[in-house]
Amino acid sequence: MSQHIPVLALSANAMPSDVAKGMKAGFLRYLTKPIRIDELMDALDFALTLRPGV
Repeated sequence: MSQHIPVLALSANAMPSDVAKGMKAGFLRYLTKPIRIDELMDALDFALTLRPGV
């Protein structure tokens, strides 16, 4: 029922294996700390383009 909702991950776990596990789990994007504002904004913009009817 909520499969269509894009989910972003934000974590301090930044090893490549952590990112791979997150992506395999189904996150749209896996962002790591410290937060890079440009990367966050790009991920949000992309997620918003996926919303039906927008």
